[in-house]
Amino acid sequence: MKRKLFFLPLFLIAVLFAGCIPLLIGTGFVSGIVFGKDSISGNLDAPASEVIEVVKEVINQRGEIMDEDETAKTLRAKIKDDWINVRVKELTPNASNLRISARKEFAISDQKLAQDIFTDVVSKLSHN
Repeated sequence: MKRKLFFLPLFLIAVLFAGCIPLLIGTGFVSGIVFGKDSISGNLDAPASEVIEVVKEVINQRGEIMDEDETAKTLRAKIKDDWINVRVKELTPNASNLRISARKEFAISDQKLAQDIFTDVVSKLSHN
């Protein structure tokens, strides 16, 4: 009986400091860990300059571009309550990588919006 009583406090301490309790008190949020994927990325068979122009077109239909860096091929936009970050990397003269991330207030991810924008961009590129 004494042996069982000895292990009970050890078990309770292990449960208290592992798993759900740190999550409940917000340890993950305080340390800067954001749960959930917020971006979509893919390689496209189009020059980076063409991709960024189509991205601007798609975003301007939904919201407005707030900041743009033409040399780095990045832009930041606002669509309703979501902040959109776009980066286009040139892989070859005729291929590029497009990464779109979307976040709502309080750093909540909006992967569906990022995916919708990506799909619109790919669709417009295939019709050009």
